[in-house]
Amino acid sequence: MKTITINSEKLSLPTKWNELTPGQFRHIAMLSLQQLTPTEFKLKAALLLLGITVEPVPENNLKGESCYYVRHEKNTYLLSTYQLMAIAEPMKFLFDIVETAEGHNYQLHCKLFRQLIPEIEVAGHTFYGPDDALTNILFKEYVRAETYFAEFLSKKDKASADRLIATMYRPQAKYYNPADVNFSGDRREPINDFLIENRAKVISKLDDVTRQAILMWYEGCKHFLSTKYARVFDGGDEPKGSGKQTDIFENYMRLLATLSNNDATRTDDWLNTNLHMVMLTMDNMREQQAAMEKQLKK
Repeated sequence: MKTITINSEKLSLPTKWNELTPGQFRHIAMLSLQQLTPTEFKLKAALLLLGITVEPVPENNLKGESCYYVRHEKNTYLLSTYQLMAIAEPMKFLFDIVETAEGHNYQLHCKLFRQLIPEIEVAGHTFYGPDDALTNILFKEYVRAETYFAEFLSKKDKASADRLIATMYRPQAKYYNPADVNFSGDRREPINDFLIENRAKVISKLDDVTRQAILMWYEGCKHFLSTKYARVFDGGDEPKGSGKQTDIFENYMRLLATLSNNDATRTDDWLNTNLHMVMLTMDNMREQQAAMEKQLKK
């Protein structure tokens, strides 16, 4: 956290995605739906997260620089444009700097993997989401979610986003009892591909900010996975394949074939395995493969 001092008042701003509160994350999701420059985004984000309102001072400037009244709760201050930009600076963690042919480009990149939206209520239904960093989902659930996420990135349509959310967010399991010795650790009912479409129709009534926040959180979870299990991924958020792979579902089916040693009778076992166990296994396999290739080169 970063301490911001205005006169004698001390305020705090997050400096990492995972320091955001649920309310703050919703503010970020809301801003991401607006057409803002990185500078505008950082400033508006800082002001929202600090709970500050700003009003221009008519024809008032300090040494040629515009000044603004800044109000926080019962306190009012007079700040220059430079001071406001300094307050916004800690929000730079929201962006990655991407090199392009035109130079530096600032890209909003969510790296949040803490679950800040554990449940959603929509059209009289309550649906529960996965845990932090997708730690309680099965591999088959992730493959389905990735397929819908790829469709969303390609088509930019709300329907694909709703199917992704319907895959991860499900009703409470019929016999949910966290005190039961046999509790699996997942509050949600088991994944069933045949129920996703109807649930997506209900989720289509979800408000835009919550939908955007869930999509951003999913992106953050993907980033976490690609960092933690780097050998499974090829310098990005997609699994390594042999040659150029354009179909995300095919990518994961190839990964599944590798895990099951091309034995179709074992694929269901892996599909019903925890996602992180699958990723850890694949990561270890890549490490062993790299070690063997290194030995052969000697």
